[in-house]
Amino acid sequence: METLSFARVAWAVGATPHPGERVTGDAYLAESFPGGFLLAAVDGVGHGAEAAAVAARCVSVLSANAWAPVGELIHRCHEKLRGTRGATLSVASFETGRGEMSWAGVGNVAGIVVHADRGARPREETLLPRAGLLGTILPPLQVVTVPMADGDVVILATDGVGPGFQASLSLMDSPQTAAHRILDAHGRRSDDALVVVGRYVGAA
Repeated sequence: METLSFARVAWAVGATPHPGERVTGDAYLAESFPGGFLLAAVDGVGHGAEAAAVAARCVSVLSANAWAPVGELIHRCHEKLRGTRGATLSVASFETGRGEMSWAGVGNVAGIVVHADRGARPREETLLPRAGLLGTILPPLQVVTVPMADGDVVILATDGVGPGFQASLSLMDSPQTAAHRILDAHGRRSDDALVVVGRYVGAA
């Protein structure tokens, strides 16, 4: 479990490998760039060392281009993964000056925003990834921009984390505690599992 804080987004990640594997085919990126912050979760197809290598290749593209728009990031990852077993990916890019987050996904990496304001409508917003596989099939992307306020939480989870994982979230928890609870309560024991929790801590 790791937790850090950069660029007005506090974050933590929890991950477990497929039983019997030493490495996980799921990977993440949490990286600041001028004016913003990028959060991403990647699921290399399958598990083990080859899936981990594919996921790491995708993360390297994201890290090198963290400043780029979400759609461009996904296209770059798709091109870099051609000829590999492929991966699924969801990306959330925060523009901290505007108080906004843009996100999109390909495949089955889930995403949820939980707004801190109990009066917000809707209180929760769900990412709708497009069906496809980076490196093989890139669908038309749906990039959505979500207004962010102090205390709002974004969760990205690979398919090794079961549905309904947001039920384990308390906005009083630190990102590290939230990631730990979600992984313990909803992590599948038959797959790699990874969850990234990011809390937007507002403008300076």
